Amino acid sequence: FRSRQPDFSPTNISQNGDLITIQHEIYDLKRVIYLNQAAHPAGLTPSRVGHSIARYEGNELIIETTGFIPGVLIPHEGILHSEELRLTERFSVDEQTGLLTMSWIATDPIHYREPLSSSFSFARSENPISEYDCQVATKLE
Repeated sequence: FRSRQPDFSPTNISQNGDLITIQHEIYDLKRVIYLNQAAHPAGLTPSRVGHSIARYEGNELIIETTGFIPGVLIPHEGILHSEELRLTERFSVDEQTGLLTMSWIATDPIHYREPLSSSFSFARSENPISEYDCQVATKLE
């Protein structure tokens, strides 16, 4: 899929059994979402993409993510968050247009007084995901 917003890069979403993988071209970012877990495990090691569990409600996929390290919500440029971020995403396909719509709500009591939310749509694309190959600087010279 490719987002209909021009600043979003190609994204591949696939399901294999109880695992869903979302791979964004930007930053070579890859998420694994678990369908076979009712709750997040205790003692999570925080990460850039957090820990995601999901369920289907009818034709809608609902993903709940927690366990983030503080940073910027990717690929949503400029949205700062703490380790208390909780993200809920809802994915659905429009039967008439074939567009995949993703809406999200983020709560983070450290950075925001009320939840943030947005949505956008993805259109199918045959464009492959290219390697982003970003080199992270470890020291400014």
